[in-house]
Order: sequence, then structure tokens, then C-alpha cells
Amino acid sequence: MSETSLPTRHPSVRLLLLGYGHVAQAFLQLLASRSIWLGNELGVRPVVCGLGTRSHGLYIYPRGFEASFLVQDADPFQQFINNGTYVDNAGAFIEAGKALGATVLIELTTLNPQNGQPALSYIRAALQSGLDVITANKGPVAYAQSELQALARRQNVQFRFEATVMDGLPLINLAQFTLQAVGIHSFRALLNTTSSLVLNMIEQGFTRDEAIAKAQELGIAEADPWYDLDAWDAVMKTTILANTLLESQLSPHQVVRQGIRDLAPAEIRAAAQAGTPI
Repeated sequence: MSETSLPTRHPSVRLLLLGYGHVAQAFLQLLASRSIWLGNELGVRPVVCGLGTRSHGLYIYPRGFEASFLVQDADPFQQFINNGTYVDNAGAFIEAGKALGATVLIELTTLNPQNGQPALSYIRAALQSGLDVITANKGPVAYAQSELQALARRQNVQFRFEATVMDGLPLINLAQFTLQAVGIHSFRALLNTTSSLVLNMIEQGFTRDEAIAKAQELGIAEADPWYDLDAWDAVMKTTILANTLLESQLSPHQVVRQGIRDLAPAEIRAAAQAGTPI
């Protein structure tokens, strides 16, 4: 198994990856599948030189691994444990990565809907150190979007969060770059796939636990699926959309939240049978 798949003449783009759940694993697969295209079309060679999670620890590997190499391993994290250097905390992780030439932090840790921490602190530290930041974590954006965007402008770096809402569709970039002259006054959307799946499966006769397990199997549920079913995920997304598309200054705690935790299966099925599904 070779560590190099792209010609080394391409300059490397050195990435730090915080978080290694479903999203991060899917990202590595995607990056591996597009690495040759990135080299041929953009002339860059992405390498992951740092990987960290709260449960497994934080590791820096100065040479960096190409994604195409990592995805061949049953446990890519083990490559960093075996070959990398352990660091104590996220601040040290960011500083060490910056020192060895990393330019981008990809922040994919789990959601904290109460205040966006500790991911918010990670993103602040990375921007302050001069790293571009990409995140799929809704919490920091919902609680501190304006602050983080202002910090990024002062540091002359990028803060991108397209993957926080409808990650398969470039909705935020579409509004920012293509629809600048369009006045968006409102939006209406089904924002939580897990809740929709759970309701649909209960309507078909499955138990709530079976439906939650299916959402986790598909990789669409939050690490804590009750963040989906208690509507926290939808609140975060609503806040981000309102602040981005409508130029609001909304806080998550200003959004009315009503989850499906307390709905009885019989109530859900009766509503569907009456032609008014929840």
C-alpha cells in the first residue's frame, strides 16, 4: 500500500481534521475520490497532517497522509496513532498544525445545541491563528456566525459552513454568489431528515427505537439522536438560514422549538391515516 498516489510535483494543501464521525469518514472518502481531479484541474495535493477526536486523542503527522492512502485502511485513525505525535488539547493541535504548514482546519465535531461549545472555541482559535476554517457543525455557526465571519475578515481567511444546512446542495453559496440581487423574504423547509424518517417508519408500523436505529445505520442521525427528535437540529438550521438568507441576528433560543419525543405511535399513525401526517 503506497502512501503517495498524486505526483509530488503538486504543492500540498495541508489539512487538520477535528472529529472523526460519519461526516469526517464520508469526507475522507470523497476527498480520496476527487484527489486526482484536484491535482489535474487545480494543481494541488491535499494531505491530512492532523486528526483528532475527544475519544481517541489528537495527533499530528508532519508529512501528512493522502486521503487515498487513509481510506485503504480499515482504521485510518490508527495510522496517526502509530506514526504521529500526540498533543494534549485542541489549542496545541491547531498551533502544531499551523507550525508545520497547515492552512485549513476542517471542524467536524459533534453538535452541542446549548452553546456550540467546545467547537466554537476551536474555530475561534483556528481563525485567530490564520487558518481557513470549514465546518459542518451547526452549533458554532448558529450561536456566533457574525462574530466568526468578522474575525475571518480581520484575519484575511475563509470561514465556510455550507455543510451545516442541506449539505448536498450549495444553498448558502448559491445565495451569496449567485442570488446577490435577489431579495429573499422567507423560507419554508423540512430541515431534519431523521425526524422525517422516524415519523414515516412509525406510520408503517415500526417502533420508535427501530426507526432511530435505522437513522443511525444510515448515518443521518446526530451523535445524540434526541437532538434531532427534540428539534434542536432544526432550530440550529433555522437560525443559520435566517441569519444568512434573511440577514437576521437571530439566536437559537429565540426559535420556537417543538420536537416529536412526546408523540405516541398511535397518534402518529392516526394522523397519517386521516390524511394529515405529522
